Amino acid sequence: MDSIAGLSREHKIENLVAGIHEVINDHDAIKEDPHMRKSLLGAARKLVAALETPVETIFRFGWQPHQNAAIRVAIALDLFALVGSSGPGGVSAADLASTTRADKALLVRIMRALVVSEVFTEVAIEQYAATPISDAWVALPLRACSRHLHDVSSLSLYHLPEFLSRSQYQNPEDPLNGPFQFAFDTDRSFFQWLDERPDRMANFNTWMEAHRQGRKNWFYSFPVERLNSPRISKDPKAVMLVDIGGGYGHDLEAFRNAFPESSGRLILEDIPQAIDELPARRKWLMEAINYDFCTPQPIIGARAYYFRSIFHAFSDSKCLEILRCTTSAMERGYSKMLINDWVLPDKGASFQAAMMDMNMMANLAGKERTESQWKSLLDQAGLLVVEIWGSSDEERVIEAVLK
Repeated sequence: MDSIAGLSREHKIENLVAGIHEVINDHDAIKEDPHMRKSLLGAARKLVAALETPVETIFRFGWQPHQNAAIRVAIALDLFALVGSSGPGGVSAADLASTTRADKALLVRIMRALVVSEVFTEVAIEQYAATPISDAWVALPLRACSRHLHDVSSLSLYHLPEFLSRSQYQNPEDPLNGPFQFAFDTDRSFFQWLDERPDRMANFNTWMEAHRQGRKNWFYSFPVERLNSPRISKDPKAVMLVDIGGGYGHDLEAFRNAFPESSGRLILEDIPQAIDELPARRKWLMEAINYDFCTPQPIIGARAYYFRSIFHAFSDSKCLEILRCTTSAMERGYSKMLINDWVLPDKGASFQAAMMDMNMMANLAGKERTESQWKSLLDQAGLLVVEIWGSSDEERVIEAVLK
């Protein structure tokens, strides 16, 4: 009986391994089905957690800074583009050394770390070829993302334990006295510090563009027909959507392109540095005005006021200040507030949402909020949550109105 049971288990494992290889060979098709991809990814992570010993898991966590350091060196030496342009036969360490003028022995060690991390493949001794992962790093936004996370965020996170120890483990809430200031020995806020370092700010802004890649726009979660109104269709001066702190107008451009026949004015609001750099192609799609969201909202009675990834940078008290500056302009029974942000479930948050929360803590003394925290915050601002749209494993859209 035991041998039969053992054989049955062996067959199950063989079938599982075969199924895994089938998934790997058909990964392009599977990626086209987001639900299936996420389901498989969740199962794969649970399988790794079940198969690893606790010691292996602890060491895997411990080696992550080493992987990130190797990636940062690869970016500095432009290895992703060099290997990617070499074709399926790959490129040798000697050729990489000749092109980059880096020491060959050093390159072999860096590439070894990236091969075992599945970033590159090793097609022969000291011969390397690209993978879909390494090809992704050829794109400027993702290189900027890695530069920012390694050069800035990682240093804040590195100093986070000591900062919390010194503050007797109080939740960071002061944007001028948080882990970031402790790590960089500065009294400037995160964004003030970046402003004074154009190269760092450029990395951050480009990372924000990368953050949008592969993420669906808010209007695919939120039913846009809920914004329809006779006032919008009849009054040419009526404002459909105000994007507050909307940067360079990405979201309004996407909305206009998705709904070219929609009525109503689209208004972009941000600080002068962003408005002055608005791409020319977007200027005819929207109106752009200089605005500080900590001052009273100048657009009165718009159909919707939209915030994307704004509130996670601030404490509750600062968020209430921002919210009240907008609620004062809303029309009861007509205006809506739309907040596109992470809404963590009160139990069972996704990996990315939890890591984003840690990132906000370390850099801005901010936080990602749970559903109950959002409802409490908006209630204090005089708003009622009508619905929270979208899946809990991605940024969602909170629809709120005046109480």
